[in-house]
Amino acid sequence: PTDACMCASVDIRRIQGKYVELYDRIEALTSATSDGPSIMMPAFLSDLYEWSARWHEALGLREDMDEDSNSDDAAAYQRRCQRICLKLWKDNIKTYVSSLVLKSSLKQAALQEHQENVRNHHRRSTTRGTEDRDSVSGKSHLSSGLEPGTVNLMAMPAFWPCVEGARGVLEAVCAFPPERLLCAPDATIMQTTHAAVLLCSLATVKSQPPLGPGYLRSNIQLIDQASAAFRRASITEEDTVLHIAIYLESLLRPKNAAPTHAAPNRTEARRGM
Repeated sequence: PTDACMCASVDIRRIQGKYVELYDRIEALTSATSDGPSIMMPAFLSDLYEWSARWHEALGLREDMDEDSNSDDAAAYQRRCQRICLKLWKDNIKTYVSSLVLKSSLKQAALQEHQENVRNHHRRSTTRGTEDRDSVSGKSHLSSGLEPGTVNLMAMPAFWPCVEGARGVLEAVCAFPPERLLCAPDATIMQTTHAAVLLCSLATVKSQPPLGPGYLRSNIQLIDQASAAFRRASITEEDTVLHIAIYLESLLRPKNAAPTHAAPNRTEARRGM
């Protein structure tokens, strides 16, 4: 990486540190039933946008991921890799901070439901006949309008930034040239597994309205694409990228199921020539 890229990396770590510290302070100062950390999301996203614009300009890059993608020119290749790195760093930090805030929102929603259940139990002890009639008629919704055990994920300020960040990490990995992906630091490519696990975990949350089949389908396709990108980058069975590919495939399929696709690694591709 160039000196400017290193400065961009340090700068975004500064942003991460700023908002993680702010998150901890808000958590410590607000009550358990208050969704305090959500208030920092607009400022956080604004800082990320300004960081991206600032460093794309400093490096003389456009934010279009397809620019230079089909060029063999060495300078174009470097610009492409720099652009992907900026996207990966931005979306990784976006995912990390947003997931902290989303976790706080989910915890707060669960606590509020528990407290309402306790209040309802107390009311039932004093108005048993009315409560029994309501139960028979199916009136079991909470005051929020949600069924017990459900949340409105899409109404939580951190939900979509969390999803967009996780998907962005996977998209960046898919865009890396195989030779660059192979030699990427383990800490960098492990971000892919965290992003994939997060997307899969969110799919298990009972939400009203539900996330729907489109959410599941698009994320499964993206995780598959990322797995295929890691397989293409691998050369030997000991390569970390191959193990990452296998792990991503295991998230989507039963343990002993055959994969629906088998993107060959570069050694296998050469043998077929």
